[in-house]
Amino acid sequence: MKLDFRTRTTYTITQVTTPATFNSEDFVKATPPYKGETEEDFWNYMNDNLSDWEAEEYIDDNLDILPAKLLDLLYEVFVEYPTNEMFDSRTKSEVITMEAGEIDESYSKYAGFNAKYSNDV
Repeated sequence: MKLDFRTRTTYTITQVTTPATFNSEDFVKATPPYKGETEEDFWNYMNDNLSDWEAEEYIDDNLDILPAKLLDLLYEVFVEYPTNEMFDSRTKSEVITMEAGEIDESYSKYAGFNAKYSNDV
């Protein structure tokens, strides 16, 4: 009898950008302008304008308004891909799982392998 085998491992890596300090006063004349008064207001402003995919558009909209150094820092923190490793679960423990089944390219979600048996706990 023939049976296909493979091993796999799953782990998590968390990467971050370098932390940076921003002053709400620097954004009062930005587009859109910051109008808040509290730390939470500033958080909401930054979250609304610089999270996800809005950051590049926000920076482009403020090229002639905000200082170049500030724009560069905004780009570094909110646009560039995070590359500083904060956590790698492999340093805590690494679990190797053995699987048996059959090689089957139609199982593309599972890297072309139909696992019938596993010692996964």
